[in-house]
Amino acid sequence: MYRRDRVKGSGGILLYIKDSIAASRRNLRGKFVESMEFKIKIGQRQFALVTAYKPPELDNATFRNELSQLLDEATDIPDNVIRIGDLNSDILHLLDNKKKGQCLLDICDICNLDGLINVPTRRYKTKGSCPKNIPALIKQSGAIVHGLSDHELVYTVLKTRLMRPQAQIIIRRSLKTFDLAAFQQDLSIVPFFVSYVFDDPEDVYWCWYKLMIKS
Repeated sequence: MYRRDRVKGSGGILLYIKDSIAASRRNLRGKFVESMEFKIKIGQRQFALVTAYKPPELDNATFRNELSQLLDEATDIPDNVIRIGDLNSDILHLLDNKKKGQCLLDICDICNLDGLINVPTRRYKTKGSCPKNIPALIKQSGAIVHGLSDHELVYTVLKTRLMRPQAQIIIRRSLKTFDLAAFQQDLSIVPFFVSYVFDDPEDVYWCWYKLMIKS
C-alpha cells in the first residue's frame, strides 16, 4: 500500500500494488496535481505507473504544465507508461466546463498517450480516460458499475503475466516400503568412523551427514 496524504484537511491518493509485483516509488511530487509515480516490473516488461488527482478548481494552464512534466519524467524510466487517477476532465463534452476535457486530450497528444477508457466513469456527467502509450499490450479495459458511488470502477487487463516463482526442491524419503532389517544392515556397513578424523565438530557433523544421506 502506498499513500500520499494531504498536508491540510482530509483526502489524498492511495495505491495498492500486489506483493508479487516488483515496484519502486519515485520521489516526484506535483505542487498542484496530487500524484505518485512508480517503476513496476511484470514478467519481462517494465512500466512507469503514474497515478494523479486534479482538483476541480485547478486552471488548465497549471494542469497542463504540471501533468506534462510528470509524464515527461515518467518516460525517463521505461518506454511503457500508464496513467491512472481522477483528473476531473469531461472528454465527452470538450468545450464545456472551461474546456477541461480538451486540455486533457492536448496533454495526451503532447505525451503520445492514448485513452483506454471510452465509456463514462462518472454517471450522468463525464467520460473517463486512462491514458497509456502501450495499446499493443492491452487486452481489455472498461468501467464497472458497482453502485457504491457515482464514480465507476475503472480496470485494465495487460497482455502479460507474472514471473513464476523459482521452484523449491524438497527431498524426502518414502516409508511405504521401509524394511527395518535392511535399513539396519545398510547402516552397519557405512564407515561413520571416518568422520572422526576431523577435529572441528562442524566438520564431523558434515561428514557424518553426507555418509548418512548417501547410505
